[in-house]
Amino acid sequence: MPYRRSLVPIAHRLAAWPALAIFAALCGNGHALADPLSRDPVTDFRQALVQEKDTVKDKEALRYRRETLTRKAQAIATPGEMSRVLLLQEWRVEGIGGDLIADIDREIRDSITDRFITSLKAALASGDSARSQAAAELITETVNAARAPGTGLKAGFLRQRLAGLTPELARLTESADPIVQKFAAEALGNIQGEPKLTINTLEKLIKTAPPDVRRAAADALANVIVVVASQQKRASGPDANRFELRKELLTIGTYAVPAAEAGLAASQPVEVRRLSADALQQLSSSVVDLTGEANPADKYPPPGRPWTTTEAQLVEADREDAAREREELRPLLDSFGKESAKLAASTADPDPYVRIQTRRVLEELAVTRYRMKRREASIPRGETVPPPKPDPKPIEKQEKSTLPKPGGAFLPSGVTPSGVPILLVGREGKNAPAPEKPSPEVPGAGLKQTLSEIVQGLKDPNVRARLGAVEVLETMDADAVPAIPDLVGSLRDPDRFVRWAAVRALGRLAPRSPDLVVPAIIPLLNDGDLDVEIAAASSLERFGPASKPAVAALGDRASRGDSDLRVAVMKALEAIGTDAAPALPSVARNLIARTREEREKDIGPDAGAWPAPRTRVAAAETLGHFGKLSISTLPALRQALSDLDPEVRRAASEAILKIDRK
Repeated sequence: MPYRRSLVPIAHRLAAWPALAIFAALCGNGHALADPLSRDPVTDFRQALVQEKDTVKDKEALRYRRETLTRKAQAIATPGEMSRVLLLQEWRVEGIGGDLIADIDREIRDSITDRFITSLKAALASGDSARSQAAAELITETVNAARAPGTGLKAGFLRQRLAGLTPELARLTESADPIVQKFAAEALGNIQGEPKLTINTLEKLIKTAPPDVRRAAADALANVIVVVASQQKRASGPDANRFELRKELLTIGTYAVPAAEAGLAASQPVEVRRLSADALQQLSSSVVDLTGEANPADKYPPPGRPWTTTEAQLVEADREDAAREREELRPLLDSFGKESAKLAASTADPDPYVRIQTRRVLEELAVTRYRMKRREASIPRGETVPPPKPDPKPIEKQEKSTLPKPGGAFLPSGVTPSGVPILLVGREGKNAPAPEKPSPEVPGAGLKQTLSEIVQGLKDPNVRARLGAVEVLETMDADAVPAIPDLVGSLRDPDRFVRWAAVRALGRLAPRSPDLVVPAIIPLLNDGDLDVEIAAASSLERFGPASKPAVAALGDRASRGDSDLRVAVMKALEAIGTDAAPALPSVARNLIARTREEREKDIGPDAGAWPAPRTRVAAAETLGHFGKLSISTLPALRQALSDLDPEVRRAASEAILKIDRK
């Protein structure tokens, strides 16, 4: 993502803000500039805050503190000075329940804040470009300083007060001066103001403002998302603020998607398109982080056993959590779905960066959908209905709340007996009620609509764009089936990472189209890149018996090359089944102890030394799995009974007993 000055911690530069000096002069108070030898009123105020810090809280000490701070506060005359004072960490405002010093500090602080906000509003509404620009810049710098690490809760109130300036900044974007518009847009992107007004204002600028202002608005839009997403990530535990930030992020995202899509229009300058793509990518990445993981299988009772009351309550709670997550994400994913056609068009943007970013968006949306499916499918359906809650809802309301809502182009479909939507991989839409008429918002349509554009990306001249297209298809599961012929073509891509991703994606789609896919994967067993070769063997394993045409090639690689590859090849042979028997002599060669020269003479120059113990164990286990079909390999297995490794000896003995059973 492009560097954003507005996100850099700048608390250490507060005293040197040029905007403060400009603002001080334009506000008609020359105090800071008229007498350069005078003491800094902010320094004086800070000293007053730390005085009497450890004294007894008697009436005289409290009266002295109040009078001193009140007098010092009157000397804080310019908006820049007010900003610096409000950001001081020496305020003692945290105390509650009768902390008299905290009461005094809060009273003085709130009084200065009121003057600060009033002065900013006056400058923003003054009609003077220089004053308005300086005020907008001061807002941006102040709110970012209040958000910097170490400011804590003391500056939180200031961020909230500055967020209230959203209406004034929104009006300022209507200025005839493009420079003022740019500064207003930047401030809107930082203050975390009311989401709808903020984003609607930025969207209008992206659509209608001069190019430089459009760029600033697109940058601000991405910043709105970055600010909330970073805060949400930092929040942890059951903190209520964490859930508020999650809600804010989802609300912002729902409004931000159409605004960013406006910035992706072909008529927009390339910088605007890039920043808009960044905004969407930040948002889609955040959505992935918000999606829960699948529950571990050992969390629930084993299949076939009746549930206890406690277990039934646990399952019901998890079902409700999954349903709640789905409904929380629904508006945002709906928003993405409504804009899916424009998003798909951007995957063919003339600019490589835009193409890559928008394909990342589609990939992350697919990952979100996949994770939701995994989580929902991990919750037991069960044949035993959990006991009713103490205060069940009326039937008609309960039915209304559990029926799946229409819409959700990037939501999985399906319904569990409990009403929680469930989708198992490869069975999409089986349980979903059919819509009354075709709609672009039916479940899964958001990704399906983009398929043709994604497939075009497989031939992109930019390698990162091609890789991004393959990765999107890999996450689409059954929706990517029509793209199988195109993925087969990517197996011949000149870039090894693209080949690796393509063979992996085809493996995920197994066992579909084996007559087309399996022959295309076979050459990759000798690709020359180890990761590609292992991925090819693993994908053939997924095709199971349909990989019979690969037996000869698999046998060729079972006894030469890297140990990880050999093990992957043996697993593929086991998945093929009895038709893989002709390759067993090659598997057995892993058990025969010979010198490197002997092995190279028999197998070839890449035979290598005697394979690692885990490879020899895998070879013995594979031979044992084939039973009587491995009888010709008994001499090699008997030799392995004298192997130096005890695990190899154990595996060999077990294999012999399986093969030579009377």
